[in-house]
Amino acid sequence: LGSAPPPVPPRSASPLAQKALRVQLQIGAQLRSSLQLRMGKSFDGPDVYAFSQVDAFTAVPFTGNPAAVMEMTKGFLPDKQLQQIAAENNLAETSFWQRRPAQEGAPSELSIDLRWFTPTVEVELCGHATLACAHTIMEEQPAVSKLLFHTLSGILTVTRLPDNRLQMEFPAHVLQPRPDLIDAVGSAVGQVPTEVFWAEGQRDALALFASPTHILDLTPDMSKLSELPPRGLICSAAGSPPGGPAYDFVYRFFAPRCGITEDPTTGSAQCSLVPV
Repeated sequence: LGSAPPPVPPRSASPLAQKALRVQLQIGAQLRSSLQLRMGKSFDGPDVYAFSQVDAFTAVPFTGNPAAVMEMTKGFLPDKQLQQIAAENNLAETSFWQRRPAQEGAPSELSIDLRWFTPTVEVELCGHATLACAHTIMEEQPAVSKLLFHTLSGILTVTRLPDNRLQMEFPAHVLQPRPDLIDAVGSAVGQVPTEVFWAEGQRDALALFASPTHILDLTPDMSKLSELPPRGLICSAAGSPPGGPAYDFVYRFFAPRCGITEDPTTGSAQCSLVPV
């Protein structure tokens, strides 16, 4: 809009060890670190919401898993509008947050209400969008070293460590062996798992495979994945692919019923992977 803006100087990468990156957007002739979203028919309206897009779990811009972050300064918008915003963002998750009215604890702590939406549904837990939200808040408020996120999964804590990394505390999911799902999972991903774990009421199932090569060779059928009882499927194997870096395990995550075909990286999956 308007005349061409002046050249934008390069922006240094974040010092945080998780290396989330806020993308700077050019709006008109002004450089801003976030997009202002105006709700309503007029761009002169009073309701303006800051929007940031953050690449989480990466040290390289435009890689990792992007998430949108929006602060709700006047309370959460109606669910329908939140879902419409997330659908238009078309990212795996959009995180919407607001400050809690009664702040307790030290000045370095901040209590936040946090919700996550995929392009199609609200979800109970999301790792990378929580990291993106924490990075955005702490970048703007350097005095804050601890965030208490009040969510559908309980209180999630994010702490800034002395070396400037962000440490997230997430719940451990208790899953049960489900041998009855092995054939259906194998048909849905093109490789037969050795074990499948899932608990009624949990969003995601976990399928274990014999080797990392099996994970690379998966051929997911989104239609069949959508027919599985769990809404999401984590596929994992211990070890590393041949010739690759040393890892404890590898995994892929599919959730077409949530509007996510394959997630680049999934923080909430660790709640199932680590305990198993």
